[in-house]
Amino acid sequence: MFEIEKIPSGFKMATEVLSLGSETRPRISWNSGGVLFSLSQTGPSRGFADLYEAASLYLLKKFKFVPEIITFDPHPLFCCGRAAATLKAKFFPRSRLVPVFHHIAHVARFAIDEGLKKKYIGLAFDGNGYGSDGNSWGSEFFIYSGGVFSRRAHFDYMRLAGGDAATKEPWRLAAGVAFEIYGEDIFKRDTAFLKGIPKDRLRLVCQMLEKKFNIAYSSSAGRLFDAVAAMLKIKSFAPREGEAALALEAEAKRSYGAAVSYPFDIKEQKSGLCVSFLPMFKEIIQKRSFSRSERQVVSRRFHVTVASAAGRACRLLRKKFGINLVYASGGVFMNDVLCSDLKEILRSDGFKLIFAKRPFNTDLGISEGQISAICMDKSLRSGSLKCV
Repeated sequence: MFEIEKIPSGFKMATEVLSLGSETRPRISWNSGGVLFSLSQTGPSRGFADLYEAASLYLLKKFKFVPEIITFDPHPLFCCGRAAATLKAKFFPRSRLVPVFHHIAHVARFAIDEGLKKKYIGLAFDGNGYGSDGNSWGSEFFIYSGGVFSRRAHFDYMRLAGGDAATKEPWRLAAGVAFEIYGEDIFKRDTAFLKGIPKDRLRLVCQMLEKKFNIAYSSSAGRLFDAVAAMLKIKSFAPREGEAALALEAEAKRSYGAAVSYPFDIKEQKSGLCVSFLPMFKEIIQKRSFSRSERQVVSRRFHVTVASAAGRACRLLRKKFGINLVYASGGVFMNDVLCSDLKEILRSDGFKLIFAKRPFNTDLGISEGQISAICMDKSLRSGSLKCV
């Protein structure tokens, strides 16, 4: 029914927590007596609500486990928040419910991998996750200092015409970027990456962008990869998460010679530093078509640009907060080209860079990261959850 794994941890956790993780990966974690465990289901797959209830009953009966805190991803479309309330009512009436945002869980795995007593800059780059401003996040720079996490930088938000549909049709992301640069003229221009898109879909997306209807906003690094893959006609449609990014990485690996970063901007906003890639997108869009070798060069330059932007943001944060240690987690860091570029840039600039252990840098590690976040962040333990 269940497979239980003991997770090696860099520190002992005094607070006993049950974590429901994220519905992107069905994995539940808990800690008891300073030891961290994770549970995965075996056999026939259950629905999430059934899994949460069956696992909780199993832990209660077999281990007499009663958590002080039940934590979960606060995404409004996930059932784990409602499930947490149900588990509290049925099995754990004295437990407190404490949500942990997706990307804090990613960077909080640092304490599991490396121990607790350090300040660091945490990078969380992935496809998506619910943020405290109600938008989709995925390119977040957190400062961990003084026992709290604070979001201090991010990539600029992109428009997702049709919401989640844009994650499966990257051309929508590319169209959203082009619309931001050129306005509605983009649909009247002879835009190469929009050729072959069904006219009814193109017309619908145009109306969405013009009227700001059914538009979601995302700071996701993964969506950047999708947009560039669509602009290069590598992947206009990508039914599977990460499919366009993998194709773009494959093209980058075929490029030879040194790659030069595209231009980008970093500005100070109320939410912290904001990295804009519009200068890069303008340069890519201005070239109307690409040969195979040109696609490889552009793909390679794109990877260097993302790493360079992350490096500059880290330098600005180091200047402000005096922190030289960087921890990078999230599924985007499964990309070997990006990791190599980021390592070279940060280490040459005097940073100490640590990557989260694979595959736990993906959403497989979220449930454990939620527990780590509860034990690391005093604002979460007190119940006054805030992430800005």
